[in-house]
Amino acid sequence: MDSNTPSLFNAVEARLKWASKRQALIAENIANADTPGFKAKDLKPIDFKSVLKNTSSSGASTMATTDSHHIMPARSSGGFKMDVSKSTGTSLSGNSVDLEQESIKMALTRDQHTLASTVYRKYTDMLKLAIGKGGLQ
Repeated sequence: MDSNTPSLFNAVEARLKWASKRQALIAENIANADTPGFKAKDLKPIDFKSVLKNTSSSGASTMATTDSHHIMPARSSGGFKMDVSKSTGTSLSGNSVDLEQESIKMALTRDQHTLASTVYRKYTDMLKLAIGKGGLQ
């Protein structure tokens, strides 16, 4: 996003990326539920005050890199911090995946993704209405 993008878009974009990465980790946890010694992982929640402060004060945008040969961004992309899940216990094989907890986290993350997508769509509709490029759907 460029420096003219409203902060709400930046915050919603960060939430969508976080939800996507968290869903991938939860899926990995579930896939390894029977792997001996596997420790469940999760992402720490985003501090959106710092996201808004960084995007509004710096004025610079970060570049997306999808290949290792791309130019690295000038500043950190605000990567998410991974955390080993605090589970209720481990199995005899040392596995800490609790399928019930992972299912709950997956549902909550889906809801957060849906909320962020809805806010993004409604805000875009509001901007289109304000500049006369279409009505709300």
